[in-house]
Amino acid sequence: MSLLRRIDPNNKNDQSASNPDTKKRAVDDLKGRIQARLPSMLDPTLDPTSAAGRASVEDTFHQLLSEESIVLSRAEKTRLFEQVAANLWGLGPLEPLFQDDNITEIYVNGANNIYVVRKGRRTKIDSTFEDDDHIKRVLRRLWEMVGQRLDDQALFAEAYLPYLRGRFQINVIMPPLATKGIAVAVWKFTREFLSLEDLLRFGSLTAELAEVLRACVLARFGILVTGERYAGKTTLLNILASFIPDDERIVTLEKRTELLLGQDQVMSLRTWRDEVTLPELVTKSLRFSPDRLVIGDVNAGEALSIVDAINFGHDGVLMAMNAQDPQDAIAQLEQAAGTAGKPQSISAIHEEIASAINLIIHVEHLRDGSRKITRLTEVCGGDETSFGLFDIFKLDEISAGASKATRLIRPTGIKPAFITRITDAGIPLPAIWQKPE
Repeated sequence: MSLLRRIDPNNKNDQSASNPDTKKRAVDDLKGRIQARLPSMLDPTLDPTSAAGRASVEDTFHQLLSEESIVLSRAEKTRLFEQVAANLWGLGPLEPLFQDDNITEIYVNGANNIYVVRKGRRTKIDSTFEDDDHIKRVLRRLWEMVGQRLDDQALFAEAYLPYLRGRFQINVIMPPLATKGIAVAVWKFTREFLSLEDLLRFGSLTAELAEVLRACVLARFGILVTGERYAGKTTLLNILASFIPDDERIVTLEKRTELLLGQDQVMSLRTWRDEVTLPELVTKSLRFSPDRLVIGDVNAGEALSIVDAINFGHDGVLMAMNAQDPQDAIAQLEQAAGTAGKPQSISAIHEEIASAINLIIHVEHLRDGSRKITRLTEVCGGDETSFGLFDIFKLDEISAGASKATRLIRPTGIKPAFITRITDAGIPLPAIWQKPE
């Protein structure tokens, strides 16, 4: 049993040590004293991240601990050592959070408030920073790990860490804009993308829909994946790209490297600051004779420029875009066309969009924490007043008992016009459309 108190042989009945706040203050004070003394007692040439270096650090830590009049259990000593090591050479309270693959998001709202998202649920954790300076020290280490420098005078900071124990996107807002202390948001991308089997197991889509998506990719449909931020667009884009045959040459184009394709013939490109935009990169990539383009998150203006580029005889493009639903995606493209001053009529713009984008797949992060495909929509062009969007699959609510309902994506009953394109490409027709009408 841990005493976790200062030893006082003349006052063994002192109950103040049993107070959780008193215990925490005593351990925090001890941690501060050890952190202040430990670096100066180590060989300056020592690498504390190596096995030998860590052993030396731990020996010195226990030496300092023996000089203190606090008795800790073995588990408490281990936990204290990990906290000290993380604060001095690691990422402080963020260290275990970065290592935990079950955590997908981390939020810091000042030194005393850290929240994590596990399986779609946000919870506050007990760990805290010492103060804003402690947060800054950790942020500096993160920036240094990717060869960058954190500007302490900047009110905003953003970094993408592609190979730091996974892949992370970090955004920071500094005081005085953040009135309760430095605000940090960390989004963790999976070390390995989820597979189609994973999505089927999670209920993100059905086997019936998966068969349709595979056929559409093989038949070289232009597909736009839509959804709000962190709804799962990139994961779905990666799975769609996995359907592309191995003998096709693929070029991926992104603002930050997220896609992980398993085919051999993959050329990966990314934008560079403000010097090379995504549409420019798409245009240059066409000179490398790709069979397929797979394009990460784009905004409406970029998407419209890409539509212009690929409409000159390039089909089978897979692309993702932020939008609330398929109608919103089309509305954004129309607005971008107006802003760009395109001379065509609205019907001509509709036809241009429909010739490049044949399907829209919409994904959502639902309130229960799950991520699901909620709509599969056929794009059929339009006229001056409307645009032809027809839902082939749509998320429905099916009762599964008095206290629980299961939401599944099901066919709407509309037979798409693109069926002949699948058969003309020599692709077996999905079973859903082989049934008698």
